[in-house]
Amino acid sequence: MVLRRMLDSNAIDRLFSEHADEQYHRSLLFSDLAVLVSGVVLGKHRSMNADYKKMKEQLGVSVTAVSEKLQRVELPVVQQLVRHSYQQTVEICQVVLLTNLPRDKADAVAVSELYRTRWKIETAFGHMTVAMKWNRFRQPTSPQKFAQSSAAST
Repeated sequence: MVLRRMLDSNAIDRLFSEHADEQYHRSLLFSDLAVLVSGVVLGKHRSMNADYKKMKEQLGVSVTAVSEKLQRVELPVVQQLVRHSYQQTVEICQVVLLTNLPRDKADAVAVSELYRTRWKIETAFGHMTVAMKWNRFRQPTSPQKFAQSSAAST
């Protein structure tokens, strides 16, 4: 039910039309991309290529067309898709956050605000890692190796 609401093709295509500046609809709709990507994100398919092969007839475009459209998705469109997904799920899902903070120190609203702030920081670092190709920082490093590499670079 939640996924159906999040992936409603009419709503997603309307969102794309309202927020895309340079991209446009041709044969491949933004809602088709959303369904394609969700198959991989949710673990239904191992890769975009595997998912594409399953949906090839339905999509009616080449794998190159899919790849190019994915690479050119504009940031405002992605932001609106995330907002849309959130709005669709918040109405029917409850959020449970666990904490070891005492109740007299932080109520549910304070904990959720702290978590939201932390999540924004995590997301920003994730975006920076991808944008700047800092994949080497994502690998776990022991404190000793980190100290050695920091000392060596100075």
